Amino acid sequence: MGSSGINAEYMGSSGINAEYMGDEKYKAALAKSLTSMGITIGRDAYNTGGMYPCLTRLTDAGTLQFSVLFVYPEPAQSDFIKHYDLDARFADHLAMMFPPQGQPPSWDAKGEYSSDALDIFLVLPKGIRKLNPGKTLRQALTTKNYVVPRMPVFHIVRKKSSYTKVLLKEYKKGWDVT
Repeated sequence: MGSSGINAEYMGSSGINAEYMGDEKYKAALAKSLTSMGITIGRDAYNTGGMYPCLTRLTDAGTLQFSVLFVYPEPAQSDFIKHYDLDARFADHLAMMFPPQGQPPSWDAKGEYSSDALDIFLVLPKGIRKLNPGKTLRQALTTKNYVVPRMPVFHIVRKKSSYTKVLLKEYKKGWDVT
């Protein structure tokens, strides 16, 4: 990892943004932006490289966007969000995806997944953190000791689900709620 805080592997073959792969000025500006915010990009801890393109990009307006993966471990489902704005709140995305009075996804036959009934977890090197849905992606990515595993990955679990215990046991090194 260089002084920019970005893993060289990530900057190379994995790519930050396919549209700008050859543009060294773009990569430098992106690296500077990430570093200034305290965001560190690491290795692909979830083996997403073959399934999901990883697009971390600066928009023309100068805002930063990430590709994000929401993992729903209980039904073994996931959602890939190609452009998630750094200052977007989790609550807003979840409300759009799982409106409380809306149609549930096809894999949720019982209608248990609604935005007001979900917890969001972030895996850290030494444990797991439950995130407040009012937090933004920026707040999650700048969590102390968090290293983005190629792209941000969040575990979405039903509140009061027995699976929460499984998740905690799997990452029993630590537990933190913010």
